[in-house]
Amino acid sequence: MNAVSFVQNLHKTKNGRPLLHLCFWMFFYLSALYLQSISFSPFRGISVFLTALKQTVTTVIIFYPLVYWVWPVLWFRKKYFLFGTAIIILIVVYTTIDFWLERALLEYCQDCMERIKNDSSGYFELLQRGAVNTIILRLVTLGIVYQMFIFLALPITVKIFMEYLNQRLTTLELQEKNTRLELNFLKAQVNPHFLFNTLNNIYGLILNDKKEQSADTVARLSSFLRYSLYDNESHISKILTEINLLKDYIALEKIRLNEVVVNFVQSIDDESCMIPPLLFMPAIENAFKFCDITDMGDPYIFINFTLVSSMLEFRISNTYQQEKERGKERGKDVGGIGLDNLKKRLSRYYPGNKHSLQISEEDGIFMLFIKINLA
Repeated sequence: MNAVSFVQNLHKTKNGRPLLHLCFWMFFYLSALYLQSISFSPFRGISVFLTALKQTVTTVIIFYPLVYWVWPVLWFRKKYFLFGTAIIILIVVYTTIDFWLERALLEYCQDCMERIKNDSSGYFELLQRGAVNTIILRLVTLGIVYQMFIFLALPITVKIFMEYLNQRLTTLELQEKNTRLELNFLKAQVNPHFLFNTLNNIYGLILNDKKEQSADTVARLSSFLRYSLYDNESHISKILTEINLLKDYIALEKIRLNEVVVNFVQSIDDESCMIPPLLFMPAIENAFKFCDITDMGDPYIFINFTLVSSMLEFRISNTYQQEKERGKERGKDVGGIGLDNLKKRLSRYYPGNKHSLQISEEDGIFMLFIKINLA
């Protein structure tokens, strides 16, 4: 488990989030302590620890109202006047708390006050003007505002990064769930009618006493269902495995449509290439669904797989009757569930110019061409 996953999982537990906040503020305190120790501050000894603690406490007091109330409640709801008022109030509160904590620290450390008197006479005189005058002067000169935002920069940056990380992980999880749902929907779409048809075909083979052919069909069906239902849980699969799956599907469909001539050609130069599982199944199923005899001759389906130098080309064409009602339905199916699912999965896995898809119909021939850059 990497550090990001560990932090995310810890953040989701009941006590994990307070623990992460505590760890961050401890880191903030140690950072402030280190910077204080190497600076030319008049504070020495234990006062260095107290000064770093003062910086941490004042930052915490301002950070949480700013990040969890002022920003999300007022700014994002476009209550700009209230937002500006709240910011001014936070600056005044920060300045006041910082002044009184520093005053208490100087009363505790008289040596520090003497060093300020000797080394920073102007600041010493400011401290002698009283609380109200000192606080007002700090606000007017904007020095305290600059200091406040310097101290807030680190926790706000971490907060923004964590929010971005949470949104990114949520988006990735949602995309993964959507991909899984689409794949499960594809399985549900392919399997039911195909399964019933194949079982009927096996029943017919048994009645005709074709034992060897029925046994071979059962073996192919078992292999196809095992892979499509259980063995493809990952997002990618070897291209040769997918091709063999399609060949099993074609062999099973050929029993039902033995008058259809199927020509399957493949040319693969790298059998280890990976593609999403069942990616081309909607196109194959679509071809068998609408393949029909035409005036040009017997029905046929032509399928060609070519993989050269990580460039995959998939072509499929089949005959269909344009005049029949099923031809009209077929025209609608071009944008239907099966091919629409194919388009979505191509866009998800190969966005932009990583893929191209062309669909055309001419003279009773339906053609689909997909080109994918697997590199």
